[in-house]
Amino acid sequence: MIQRAFLTFRQYQVDAVADRPEGTLDRVRELGRAYIRFAVEHPQYFRIIFSLDHHDPAVVANLPGGGGHPLVRQAVVAAM
Repeated sequence: MIQRAFLTFRQYQVDAVADRPEGTLDRVRELGRAYIRFAVEHPQYFRIIFSLDHHDPAVVANLPGGGGHPLVRQAVVAAM
């Protein structure tokens, strides 16, 4: 169930930025909108994902898609 939650979350992120140019604030905004859509459409997965300890880098590194962190970090850094 945890893996499916993270894979679904990751797909929301990927789909949100598929047609957005890298290095733009639009890409970051779309990731935020995907986060909200995911939370509204999959509240049970949202609760699972955000009940885990994300402060431990080892935990995050072992999550499917890095828990969504790498894509968001990359988009923010590129937009700076």
